[in-house]
Amino acid sequence: MAPGRTLADVHTFLAKETPAWLPGWHWLLGPNDASLKLTWLHWHISVIPTAADIEHDALLNVIDREGYLRVTYPAPLYIGDVVSDIIKIAHS
Repeated sequence: MAPGRTLADVHTFLAKETPAWLPGWHWLLGPNDASLKLTWLHWHISVIPTAADIEHDALLNVIDREGYLRVTYPAPLYIGDVVSDIIKIAHS
């Protein structure tokens, strides 16, 4: 998500631009612009600002409690696989 955007902004964008995305989609939001930029830099996430928003990698990275990258999922995500792996990682 673009820095400075809120969950309300996400819902407004989706309702207006991509109404078919609403059911089942979840969005991960950073607490502030600086945190997002540091996260993108640390995890080598390509983020390209555009006139209206941003373009970014279509990946979900799962990081364990020690800060290690454990698994990366490309879009489309299969939620059952993600949940299963997160549970395994949490219990390892």
